[in-house]
Amino acid sequence: MSRGPKAVALDLEGRGLDAMRPVYRTNDAGERVRVMQPVHVRRDWFFDSGGTVHSMIRYGSKPLPLDKAGSTSVEVGGLDALPGVIDALLAAVRAGELDAQLAMAAQERSKAFKRRSGTTKAA
Repeated sequence: MSRGPKAVALDLEGRGLDAMRPVYRTNDAGERVRVMQPVHVRRDWFFDSGGTVHSMIRYGSKPLPLDKAGSTSVEVGGLDALPGVIDALLAAVRAGELDAQLAMAAQERSKAFKRRSGTTKAA
């Protein structure tokens, strides 16, 4: 099956998404070999209390705010409309409509990886 957000959306029947990634493991003979390992793919849509489907975009593990009010999801309506909404969100990202939100999320995420002052690198 293909990878990506549409593949997750099209897995509405619960068939299971078989996303794989290459990793290196040491086999019984002590050799490092490349094997394929299954990857957990997070579903980026959910039902609200009224049964309406909502979709969101994530940057890393955090939902991306999509408007000035800070809402992180788009109301889809029903599951049958989900692939079309995902296509529209992908087109918006490719057209650069979410560049400001992505830049802000990248800046926030980079703060977690900055070296603290006063710490030294171990030799």
